[in-house]
Amino acid sequence: MTLLVGAANVVLRSQPAESAAVSPAPLAAELATLAHLKLVSQGFDYAVDATCLEGGTIHPLTSPSDLVHYTCRLLTVNPANARRAPSFAETADCRVPGSAGRPRCFSSGGDALQ
Repeated sequence: MTLLVGAANVVLRSQPAESAAVSPAPLAAELATLAHLKLVSQGFDYAVDATCLEGGTIHPLTSPSDLVHYTCRLLTVNPANARRAPSFAETADCRVPGSAGRPRCFSSGGDALQ
């Protein structure tokens, strides 16, 4: 999938197979891309690096059994001053297997992923 942003094209990864397991590295890359696009839209052209790890607290009474939880750390890189680069955490919850034509992951920031 190609997303047109201003004069630049940003290539996002295509939809994975419904039964494919969610891999933390592509999930982190997708979150980093979306965070970068949000920052650019606010006038901050900062690079974003992200890492995601499977695990975290899921409430067994309110979370479906097919839900996988990821904790992600995003670090921005301010080209003008590396000391003032903010970092933040997001979580992502993913359904495995996914449903055809629907995102199977959602971030705590409200983004539909994968």
